[in-house]
Amino acid sequence: MEESGDNARVHSRDSHSRKPFSGVKICGLYQFKGNMLIFTLEILILENHSLESKSSNLAKLKETMLVFTLDILIPENHSLESNLQTSPG
Repeated sequence: MEESGDNARVHSRDSHSRKPFSGVKICGLYQFKGNMLIFTLEILILENHSLESKSSNLAKLKETMLVFTLDILIPENHSLESNLQTSPG
């Protein structure tokens, strides 16, 4: 995943589970572009497929990439940072 701005934040985590998946990699990114807040989530799934034949036992790795993107338009007269702050008291 590419970072295309100074305000980009990336979080990734590798996890390994049992069959049918040998590995899953999750990468999340959020960034501000003008008055847009963009969330992107990438999920890479690696699957092992064994191909059995009379002469050899072959293993084939299949890769599946899922990408989800959510664009949120923030009105120009609205401050996102002010809503994220907690009020004192």
